[in-house]
Amino acid sequence: MNWAQVIPGLFALAGALMGSTASLLSARWSQRHQRQLESDRQAKERERAASLIAREAVVKLLQLDPKPSERFEYRAHWAMRRGQPQPPEEDRPSQELDDVWIKEWKSWLLQLQVVIGEFSDDEFRQRLKDLHTTLTGADSWWEYMGAVESVTRYRVCHHLLDCLGRYGRGAPLEPMPEDVQEAWSAMQEQIEFWDLEHERQKQEIERLRKADREALTQEGENAS
Repeated sequence: MNWAQVIPGLFALAGALMGSTASLLSARWSQRHQRQLESDRQAKERERAASLIAREAVVKLLQLDPKPSERFEYRAHWAMRRGQPQPPEEDRPSQELDDVWIKEWKSWLLQLQVVIGEFSDDEFRQRLKDLHTTLTGADSWWEYMGAVESVTRYRVCHHLLDCLGRYGRGAPLEPMPEDVQEAWSAMQEQIEFWDLEHERQKQEIERLRKADREALTQEGENAS
């Protein structure tokens, strides 16, 4: 065998294989890179769409009138706190009016809620969740939050618009305004209180069931 002729051929084959492998790896890397770019583009498009949907919901919440019975409930609350006579019941707006308001209020809160998960930034997403939670509880627990629902909604929604604007510009989030922070903190306290109360009730129910089972077992043993 003429090795002088074979060896150059082997080197040529090895070079061709290496070139083919490098080309294949390059093509695969390019494909992965293109897929990643496309994935990033789609994520940004989803965030832009989510931002527009969230902004619409916040604006609609800002434009929403106070709940029809809000003023009556406020007067009744402070009359009770001050030991004064309650406002006459005929002054209370009808439940039908409240129901119409609640339906619209909940629809805009839902629209905001469903797009929160589309945002990739953890801090921004958590801020939106906290503010949405505050809005959700502002009607039921307004006494603990220091303001009626319409006032809390006004404050929270303006901060939401600021957050959405900053996120769209790539600017860092500002801390919650003091009044919004206080409302959120009061909301968290109520959530924690009722979570503990719910757990206490579950334990009490389980204790009573256990006592009943033990009593039935004892009765069976006594009967035998």
